[in-house]
Amino acid sequence: MKDLILDYNANLLFYNANIITMDHKTPRASWVAIYDSVILAFGSGRIPINVFNGHTKMIDCQGMTLMPG
Repeated sequence: MKDLILDYNANLLFYNANIITMDHKTPRASWVAIYDSVILAFGSGRIPINVFNGHTKMIDCQGMTLMPG
């Protein structure tokens, strides 16, 4: 995974999920980072440390499916 350079840390992070991204290059992900209702980043596997901080609300989706909408 390339290093992510973000202007903000996520204030909401969903992880351990089955995420349908609607991106034809990366159709599935296991985590998504959000800042003020905007998706900052998504991916699979290890979550980059610079995506979140001590103020980020982290939600374990326990394998549930998330999709846009």
